[in-house]
Amino acid sequence: MKLAITAGKLRLEVDLLQSQTAKAIVAALPFGRTPISTDARPKLASRCNVIGRLDDFRRLASVKSGDKVRVEAA
Repeated sequence: MKLAITAGKLRLEVDLLQSQTAKAIVAALPFGRTPISTDARPKLASRCNVIGRLDDFRRLASVKSGDKVRVEAA
């Protein structure tokens, strides 16, 4: 199953994952290091469930503060 994320003129498709494993270190979001990172990877303050994968998450950098974001089935 896929989700579509639309923000302004940007539209991305997300492949949903089957895993429900909670993780504290993630490969994509948030972008880059966080205040509690111990290396270049983002480290979250608490565990999260990774529910999907974006092939090109860097495109999210074009989303501006105040842009409406819509998430729906693709």
